[in-house]
Amino acid sequence: MWVESTPGVGSSFYFTARFGSLPDETPCRPMVPDSLRQLRVLVIEDNPTTLLVIERLISTTGFRTDSASTAEQGLALYERAAEDDPFGLILMDIRLPGMDGITAAERIRNHPHIPPPRIIIASAYGREREILRAKEIGAEGYLVKPVRQSLLLDTILEVFGYAPPAPERGIPSSAEELSDASLLLVEDHPINRRVATELLEMVGFSVDVAVNGIEAVEAVRQKEYHAVLMDVQMPKMDGIEATRRIRGWEKETRHSKQETGKSAHQVSSQIPIIAMTAHVMDSDRKKCLDAGMNDYVSKPIDAEELFAVLKNNLPHFKSGMEIANHGARRRKHPRTPPRSPIPSWENQHPKSKLQVPGLNVAEGLERLGNSWPTYMDVLRDFCENQDELADLERRVRKRDFETAGSMAHGLKGAAGNVGAIDLSAAANALEEACGDEDGEHLPFLFSQVEEAYAQVFASFEKLSKTILDQEKTAEPLDETPAPQASSSSTLSELFQKLDTCLQEFDPVSSDACIREIRATFSQAGTEKGDIKNQMEYMENQIRAYNFDRAREALKRMRLEG
Repeated sequence: MWVESTPGVGSSFYFTARFGSLPDETPCRPMVPDSLRQLRVLVIEDNPTTLLVIERLISTTGFRTDSASTAEQGLALYERAAEDDPFGLILMDIRLPGMDGITAAERIRNHPHIPPPRIIIASAYGREREILRAKEIGAEGYLVKPVRQSLLLDTILEVFGYAPPAPERGIPSSAEELSDASLLLVEDHPINRRVATELLEMVGFSVDVAVNGIEAVEAVRQKEYHAVLMDVQMPKMDGIEATRRIRGWEKETRHSKQETGKSAHQVSSQIPIIAMTAHVMDSDRKKCLDAGMNDYVSKPIDAEELFAVLKNNLPHFKSGMEIANHGARRRKHPRTPPRSPIPSWENQHPKSKLQVPGLNVAEGLERLGNSWPTYMDVLRDFCENQDELADLERRVRKRDFETAGSMAHGLKGAAGNVGAIDLSAAANALEEACGDEDGEHLPFLFSQVEEAYAQVFASFEKLSKTILDQEKTAEPLDETPAPQASSSSTLSELFQKLDTCLQEFDPVSSDACIREIRATFSQAGTEKGDIKNQMEYMENQIRAYNFDRAREALKRMRLEG
């Protein structure tokens, strides 16, 4: 290390360093190659909201885009452009009015005079028959909507021979690698917060939550965490500013330690801060890293990506590691052991396709560890959150672009987390319009959000009915003897089991216990009006997470006999 300094001119500092490579380091995602910078892309999509979203996703990469709403219009554009500025890529929806995407792609591939461009087929369903048809006509790629920017870019690079290296993925092979790690989750939207918490606690993480940047900074000052998962867009204080303040506080306390010898918590190494963001542009990632964040995961949450990033940022974590906790806030409830994975509905009922409009059930289930009861419980919460939609409408009417855009951003992530694909796309288009202060199209885009939300609600009701009907159909096949209400010991055991679930703040197991108790009363013919009302009251309190009130109701019910 050396320095060269000239008075009145300035100083230059030099050093030499040699670094080894990390064996488990995840390769960086490649940038767009120079040869593709001016790629011209034709997007053929009949849904105006989806078209707007895809066009904006593609344009952020630097590609040039044109669009058509039917296959016939797309073919005409393709032929006109062939002489002067041909398309290098066509991204085509499979279901179009008139001629479908597969037929149009086949005509393009077999055109007698124009060399065919690369073709990527997009569909809202990943049906094997459609994928095979796309392969047969020579399509180079196939995407399932909603299309994420990172996946879209990876697919485009791959069809042009620039396949990105596959990142390390998968839930850790042994839960003890990461279990008992203490995390701070900073997220303002209740549905996104719950999905992330359920997923993390399922493998044994200890999770504290904060709803904005101000709470996050205070939490880190009070307790040492192994990592912070930080949402970027939040009210009061966003994730970027919160990260800057945390890094500043860490720097101050390290300096203070050198002078005064303060506690170990105040001088520990930098806490890994991982951004959770729906924006995956390079400029947004740069803002996160410049603020002092270590890594980022995309929203809606992908379980494999999340655990891979956590594993990369907690390389030295050992199971059982003690945490220094100076004046830490107590958790609102005692931590329960990791729950065993609950078999998915498809595993229990393989004949059920579970396809309903507007919901990608398989994706929603995967985000919640394939726990069917948890997924339905979260989806119920999402559908009952009507106040958020009403508030968003008021903001749209007032043309409060900033607040409406922030609310649309939160709705987009929450919809994605429950697999509400159309609603997520509509909310994204609304968010983009708010960012552009496009007041002219705001009412129309909000109406698209309303329609998609109503579709999700109707599909949830249909899904619930389908499950109930299948459960009734399956009842005669159940060889387990039904509980008998005449046995006081059976009811007593069920009441005790429910009380334990309520103490552990476990809504899924509590709901299952209530169903068992209902069945016991029903089979004995003793489910009178007052008992039914008490059971419904407990169910409502559990859904609202008022576990103490539910326990009080259970206590009254047991005392009344």
